[in-house]
Amino acid sequence: MPPDPAAARAAARSWWRAILTFAPLCWLCVFLIEVMNMEAWRIASADIQVAPPSSRAVQFALLLPALVIACRLAVGIGSGARPAGLRIAGQLIVAIAFSALARPALVTAALIMQQREIAAGVAISLLSPTREGIAVWIASTAAMALNYAVCLGVVVGVKTYRDLGSERVARANVEREAVHARLQALTNQLNPHFLFNVLNTIVSLIESQPRLAQTMVTRFADLLRRILNDGATQYVSLARELELLEQYIEIQEMRFPQRLSHDRGIATGAAEALVPALVMQPIIENAVVHGLRKHDGPVHVRIEAVVAATTLEIRVSNPGWIAPAGQPAPTPGVGLRNVAERLRTLFGDRGSVTLHMPEPGRYVTTVRMPLLERSVASGARPA
Repeated sequence: MPPDPAAARAAARSWWRAILTFAPLCWLCVFLIEVMNMEAWRIASADIQVAPPSSRAVQFALLLPALVIACRLAVGIGSGARPAGLRIAGQLIVAIAFSALARPALVTAALIMQQREIAAGVAISLLSPTREGIAVWIASTAAMALNYAVCLGVVVGVKTYRDLGSERVARANVEREAVHARLQALTNQLNPHFLFNVLNTIVSLIESQPRLAQTMVTRFADLLRRILNDGATQYVSLARELELLEQYIEIQEMRFPQRLSHDRGIATGAAEALVPALVMQPIIENAVVHGLRKHDGPVHVRIEAVVAATTLEIRVSNPGWIAPAGQPAPTPGVGLRNVAERLRTLFGDRGSVTLHMPEPGRYVTTVRMPLLERSVASGARPA
């Protein structure tokens, strides 16, 4: 499946936020440790020329933008689908390039602070390297590389820890919503009104049409069994979900044989797409019940599913009440809002439920979600 551009942009923004938040804090801690270390060297040996804390402060301030950019480059290199050797080489290049800026930044900082003696001493070691100067430059670069590695490690570690925490919370929400959806589906199907109507219809048919009554009992029992089975699974194929919906609609069609009918148009590739179990049941029930209750004529429910790039789109249309001119657009009820909340919990901004009236007396409920691969069926949260 090709990467989703919106998800990639969201991930990039998340990394930038983490780097801009934690890299400066870590860099400040590194600066304080560096100053204490250099001051300790200065006190221990008066012969060693050490840049004062003011120059170090300016040096670290000058290096901070480079640190942010280096961390972002390192994250991009590490997350790419490249061979391990190339990723390691890329990380080393970024670390060395950043660390090599330490001495030039110190010269610039000393000049800014008008500490010309310090600036001249560091500049000479860069422009006319001696054996001692090269050793100092290598030591300085290695120390700065270690500082960079510490900051990068802190940023990646904290970001990963927070993501794992968010993932645990998201999974807990998904599991809670799945249980809620299962209970909601059972409640919808077994509420006294629905149960009474089905049983009353069966009783009225026992003498006059015993075969039809027997068929309704069988369909009703099968429907409840399927709800219990599918409710224990987080994801099912759309084809499986539609089989369950067919059983529900067929029972309703037996109750209203002269009024209710349905059909469906499922595009190639949509039937095998994975959807959250029982996610469509409240939407179909909404179409059937509101169609029958708010419309006097025949009620035809149509179910369509199409695949657009990395998105699965399911549309359910039904006739209903004709709103007067100027009437505001219809708003989703409790059942549709519950489905919308479940999709948002599962997929974030990529999951949605919308209800609109393209023409007077016809309502269309549209469900959008990512086109899921079979690998998420085990219960993993899809990206």
